[in-house]
Amino acid sequence: MPVNVSGIKEMKKALSLVDKDLLKEVQGEIRAAMIPIRDKARGYAPADSTVLSGWTKSAGIIGPMRYRTFPKYNREQVVEGIKYSAGSNKRNNKGWSASSYVSNRSAPGAIFETAGRKNPDGAAWGGLQADVNNREISHSLNPRAGAQFIAAMPGLVNARPQGMPGNNRGYKQKGRLIFRAAAEGQGQAMAHILKALEKTVITFQKRTEIRRAA
Repeated sequence: MPVNVSGIKEMKKALSLVDKDLLKEVQGEIRAAMIPIRDKARGYAPADSTVLSGWTKSAGIIGPMRYRTFPKYNREQVVEGIKYSAGSNKRNNKGWSASSYVSNRSAPGAIFETAGRKNPDGAAWGGLQADVNNREISHSLNPRAGAQFIAAMPGLVNARPQGMPGNNRGYKQKGRLIFRAAAEGQGQAMAHILKALEKTVITFQKRTEIRRAA
């Protein structure tokens, strides 16, 4: 995750049991920190006229279709698909899930965000005769289609904080929309969230003391 603060989900769950008003307050503070990232990411979605020629056009299919068509680009769809969610997403294969996050829900948006992240020159070329179920290769008529597609895009931006410990799969922290926005605004978002959490703890302690006194 570009902006990663551990324990928020557990804290929100605890507050929901003892102080729902305070839970609403902290959710509002976290939202205030994340919405600017969402809005900035939306602003980085390129206009239809600036993406690679042909990406905004529907594929003309004649007869039986053996391959899933490549999602065409539409800026309005990409912008609408960049959303903030206060809930938790689906757990990954390691059991981790995120709470209060910005996600990219459209296919063209996800492609623009991550193209070239794993393979800078695009997927290996297989052509039309390759296995149709193999999604790790390109089935384009053009052997250089992937490389040309990626070369026409702006560079990937690394949202992983410098010096952050972890494995070497840093490429998963790179992108052009949400990850770029997170990289540029991570310091402000992190500071805002930490300040909100600190304020929540102090407020909760004060309210608990008042209840005990009563």
